[in-house]
Amino acid sequence: MNISYEKTKTVWSGYENILTSLIEKHKLSRICDIGGGANPILDIEYITKNNLSYSVLDISKDELEKAPKGYDKIVKDICSPNIEIQEDYDFIFSKMLVEHIKDAPQLHKNIHQMLCDGGIAVHFFPTLYTFPFIINLLFPESLTFSILKLFQPKRDLYQTAKFPAYYKWCYGPVNKQINRFQELGYDIIEYTGLYGHDYYKRFSVIQLIHKMKVNYLLRNPNPFFTNFSMVVLSKSVKSS
Repeated sequence: MNISYEKTKTVWSGYENILTSLIEKHKLSRICDIGGGANPILDIEYITKNNLSYSVLDISKDELEKAPKGYDKIVKDICSPNIEIQEDYDFIFSKMLVEHIKDAPQLHKNIHQMLCDGGIAVHFFPTLYTFPFIINLLFPESLTFSILKLFQPKRDLYQTAKFPAYYKWCYGPVNKQINRFQELGYDIIEYTGLYGHDYYKRFSVIQLIHKMKVNYLLRNPNPFFTNFSMVVLSKSVKSS
């Protein structure tokens, strides 16, 4: 298991490349994008060019209908204890999904069940205890929606809608989080704690202080103070 720390923007902007590198390195071809909804992570040209079996699974039919044509779309609740998926996947991933799930153990159990032995799962998610996420967690949705419009006035709320967030199992590479994944039968290949966000960019002084804090944490990393994380998991062969 490799634990590392980086700037958020490095992984955020490079997430698609990280996924395609894993696909090519491990020759993965049966892929499920969990929670991709209106915005599947990998583009249809890459999928077609590489002859991938690529499904986008989301609980919302309306969100899936916003996605471009050409994707195999599955309307399912990934947290259902009785989820039925016909295909075994060798690669499952998500981006900014985990925080919206009330039952994190069931989510990761279902993904584990959907993976073939040795299959890989990757998740990118925000982490507690980042101040904007604490506000998003504790305050009513009507208020946090107004705050979002204040801090991100140019966000397209049709294509990238806001959904309630619960932040279950949304932490950096702390021991408790690592143990949770291992108890479900995952091997942790990589756990990357990420520092930095731009939620204060309209408030230059606060953003400057935040950048100073990020630079300090990159030199002196602490898993409890991450802003985001990326985890790369593998289904243990022995746990089949």
